[in-house]
Amino acid sequence: MVKYVMVINLRLYKLIKLNGYTKSEMNALNEKKLITVNGKILNITSIINEDDIILVDNKRILMPKFHYFLYYKPKGIESTISDKKESYIKNINIDLKVMVAGRLDKESFGLMILSNDGDFINTIQTSDDYKKTYIVEFEKEINDSFLSGFDKEYIIRGRKTSKIYYEVINKNTLKLILNEGVYHEIRHITKLNGNRVTNLKRIKIGKYELGDMKEGEIKEVER
Repeated sequence: MVKYVMVINLRLYKLIKLNGYTKSEMNALNEKKLITVNGKILNITSIINEDDIILVDNKRILMPKFHYFLYYKPKGIESTISDKKESYIKNINIDLKVMVAGRLDKESFGLMILSNDGDFINTIQTSDDYKKTYIVEFEKEINDSFLSGFDKEYIIRGRKTSKIYYEVINKNTLKLILNEGVYHEIRHITKLNGNRVTNLKRIKIGKYELGDMKEGEIKEVER
């Protein structure tokens, strides 16, 4: 069953952009007073409601429907869009233009979130409410010295890492929880502390969990 989420607190100019109008087209139509809400001329920064009747050049435009998907990215699939068969976009069956929250490198696997709601995707990337949880296996056994490395701050590609929370699963495996996650952060920190990642699986982003999903599976969820 398809799950729709109606946009709330949406501003008029953003709705017009979501319906395919460029900024220059929107400004030109606005100057000609060809944008109306319930028959009135409003400031294009006005917040609109679900049942408003919005006309642009005498054509009604509709509120967009946003979709949210969990994707179990398999190992060997890339998180970038390209013409290569390894690109995730070639391995999903969604008839929508979607963006990704929580990209994973090619050798990592697990949960990514896909949506046509750009604001939601940006929120996941920047908010502490969407912590990312991983199960990570290492080449060498874990010891106290290695664990202490996760308590330090690092600079990776000009960005400071935030605290990583860890739980020991067994002698070679940790559960790691990151607030945000800098580029290849877990692999970088592991290497700096004399070890190597052999398996990296993301199991959770915020409240969204991989659960019993199978590799390659995609599942639509409510926000």
